[in-house]
Amino acid sequence: MSEPGPTEDQYAATLELLSSLITQDRRGAGQWETVHEYMGSWVQRLGLERPLEKLSVIHVAGTKGKGSTCAMIESILRSCGYTTGLFTSPHLVDVRERIRLNGLPISKEKFVASFAQCHDRLKETSDGQIGMAAYFRFLTLLGLQVFTEEKVDVAILEVGLGGRLDATNCIPSPPVCGVTSLGMDHVEILGDTIEKIAAEKAGIFKPGSRAFTVIQQPSAMQVLEEKAASANIKLSVARAQVIRDPTSPDMGPGVTFYLDGAHTEESMASCGEWFHDAVQQAAALTPGLATQRVLLFNCMQERDPGKLLKSLATTMQQQQLPFHHAVFTPPDSQYGKLKAAGIDSARDVSWQHTLCRAWTSQVGSHPQESQLMAVLPELGQGPAQDSQSGAVAPGLSSSIQWLRTCAQENPHLQIEVLITGSLYLVGDVLKLLGKAPT
Repeated sequence: MSEPGPTEDQYAATLELLSSLITQDRRGAGQWETVHEYMGSWVQRLGLERPLEKLSVIHVAGTKGKGSTCAMIESILRSCGYTTGLFTSPHLVDVRERIRLNGLPISKEKFVASFAQCHDRLKETSDGQIGMAAYFRFLTLLGLQVFTEEKVDVAILEVGLGGRLDATNCIPSPPVCGVTSLGMDHVEILGDTIEKIAAEKAGIFKPGSRAFTVIQQPSAMQVLEEKAASANIKLSVARAQVIRDPTSPDMGPGVTFYLDGAHTEESMASCGEWFHDAVQQAAALTPGLATQRVLLFNCMQERDPGKLLKSLATTMQQQQLPFHHAVFTPPDSQYGKLKAAGIDSARDVSWQHTLCRAWTSQVGSHPQESQLMAVLPELGQGPAQDSQSGAVAPGLSSSIQWLRTCAQENPHLQIEVLITGSLYLVGDVLKLLGKAPT
């Protein structure tokens, strides 16, 4: 008879212990390189040096598309009969999503047991100089331990940030490494030019590997080629192609939610184009039905909301399909823990007011700085093609409930909702809609 798995209290306690590592995760100037050097010590203390030499790894960096690239690679290999391990970030609903075996998040039992093993071992072997690994680095070590213990045929690792100094870059010589499309992101850490960013991403290139990339800006491509030559490896450019995601949006009574985790200028433009195409296709199936388009948006405070919202608004205006309303809301989850320690963002909507002002400055409308209820009735009162009103909502769950209520009270109306700007926001919506992975 097998032993019972961990109780919910045990799992919650493990998550709380993991959360305690967040405050240790700092990216200050000079400290990033020093802390990266600690990865070697943590790998050694966990006894992972030899196992990692034997682990077959596909390592993927990039600004855009690296997570989806890793997911597709894993799916292809699994369909060919290989056992797989997949490490990605961030998670949407449950932290176990970051560590997957054969396409599925590891079990709570596996997570609790492996976490305790890693945490206890690092604590027992601490020399007082190098302490406990912080949040992301600890999860990286945890994932590698799980993959080596399970003896997967191949592990696919998504870089968290950059490449050269990322926690995942502790693999001695991955057979395959790749760099997806590059853009300007995290410039305060990776550098303020595309060339500097390319150099950081190419830091995963190692002798003995085979490197792949996509068509890049000429200056970025030159850096990638130089880094590949320096590592004495071949760099291949993948053929550009477009693959449509067949996943259907969540359908409710009179409301459709379109979820996209876009959070860069380029991806926001692509998100707008995708939303336009999807809405047009839906309209063709229900001719004559009145439609209202709603943007539900939030982004991290480290982002530039003006640039993100300008990219989206410009795209929608070019497509002649602007939003009727934009609602800015904090998420319901405790993702604020991942920000700087000591900041309690629960029910603080000051950032959302900043987002609302950034939006209205782009579309030329006036923000509704009062409660969300001030704009609720407008959804059922005509097309209002040029209103593009902006409003701040007190919470995500109330925003979703408002949309559902409007749909129920206006059966003649189809409400198309684009939810974007943050993976954390998307994850919370999935949870509210009952679409969270189990």
